[in-house]
Amino acid sequence: AFRGPLKVRWSDIDQYRHVNNVRFYAYAQEARITMMSTARAAFESTEPSENMWLVVRQDIDYLGQIRFRREPYQVHTGVTRLGNSSMSLAEELIDPATGDLLARARTVMVCALNDVPHPIEERSRQGLAQFSVEA
Repeated sequence: AFRGPLKVRWSDIDQYRHVNNVRFYAYAQEARITMMSTARAAFESTEPSENMWLVVRQDIDYLGQIRFRREPYQVHTGVTRLGNSSMSLAEELIDPATGDLLARARTVMVCALNDVPHPIEERSRQGLAQFSVEA
């Protein structure tokens, strides 16, 4: 899985002094984008592509409180399934200081061309395969 730091911003905190639940979706998005950017070399081609990735489902299990602090948390993002035109991702938000699992997200994305599901290109498949994990 891809591992990256997660810095909580002061604006992420709500009146209860923890991260507001809506921000978890943004954290999952940031981790997903960073993972896919890391695999960018496999996505690049001399031919332009009109393909786009659409989130078609996402759910989150909130397992602990995330509070503002200077030290970053950590997000692990992995590809659990690569289908013909879709992929499933698992993301975990972890406190590296304690090892506590604070949230778990599951995201399903579809590769689309003109808003219609489209087979995942081989170069994208190869780039994503490096982040494969068991579900």
